[in-house]
Formats: sequence, C-alpha cells, structure tokens
Amino acid sequence: MINYVAIGRRVKKYRTKAHITQAQLAELLNVSVSYVSQIECGITEVSLKRLEEIANIINTKLEHLVAEPIAVSYTHLRAHETL
Repeated sequence: MINYVAIGRRVKKYRTKAHITQAQLAELLNVSVSYVSQIECGITEVSLKRLEEIANIINTKLEHLVAEPIAVSYTHLRAHETL
C-alpha cells in the first residue's frame, strides 16, 4: 500500500529545503496551489510521473520522495566485516 501522507511530507520537506513556495511549485507544474497542498497533506494520489516532475523542480531524486533514504553506518559495517 502506498503511503501518500509520507510522500507528501517528503515533498514538503524537500520543497522547503529548496526554498520553493507552494505557489512557485504550483506555477512550475501548471497546477493550482490547492493541488500542491493536497499532495503535501496526502489527500490526493499523486502519480509517479508527477512526482518525477516535482523531484526535478525541487532538486532531489524521485527515490527520496517515494521512500525515506536509509542511513547506513559504515563504522558498523566495517566492525562486522569478515575477511
């Protein structure tokens, strides 16, 4: 099941990091500000194509919007490596 609320939160997170307002994003996507708000609130089921457009505008990867990046501890990995 797709968690559109989580996707919306990540869209908002990366949009604000890029210093882009909802109005600016809406204009660049040629949609209403209300639609951008609905995406960020997880109200609307946004397509992968639209998410890819959003990712390009806010300078992030599509993968960052659809799934939270996994932080890997390289120290932990090295401590458990076997040679």
